[in-house]
Amino acid sequence: MRSGPNGAGLSRKAIFAELDASLKRLGTDCIDLYQVHRWDYDTPIEETLEALHDAVRSGKVRYIGASSMHAWQFAKALYLADLNGWTRHRRDPVEPAGAGQADPGPGKRGLSPAQVALAWVMRNPVVTSPIVGVTKPAQLADAVAAVDVELDEDEAAYLEDSFYKRQPVAGSR
Repeated sequence: MRSGPNGAGLSRKAIFAELDASLKRLGTDCIDLYQVHRWDYDTPIEETLEALHDAVRSGKVRYIGASSMHAWQFAKALYLADLNGWTRHRRDPVEPAGAGQADPGPGKRGLSPAQVALAWVMRNPVVTSPIVGVTKPAQLADAVAAVDVELDEDEAAYLEDSFYKRQPVAGSR
């Protein structure tokens, strides 16, 4: 995002300005997943949700997603989207529960918790690209290093049995 008016936040004007800039930068006419990250306390959530819905309806975006918000905020967004017939956010878990804890499994190889979590996510055949958020160079280095980490079946089973509790996918039968 950029400095100045409407250079940040989730107002309709900011969303479409940044979406159009992203499309131009990427040299494409459609983005597969447009992800919002933080709740914008300065913009009514209805404005944000309707703008995201319009981005999908216009064909500029296929899916919308959300992360880094409280569960009540995400629930409110889903409720309002359903109430108004707007496109729903997708919010999929991106790391096993407890991945930040020390573990005797893959951690024995000297891997950071972030590397273990990313390696676990990347071994899932339905994941085409994990979404990572970094704010420090060390976090980026961890994410890049995770590309070369392959968990064996015993390590993956350890993580899934010890930390990960499967949840049904919302809307599935």
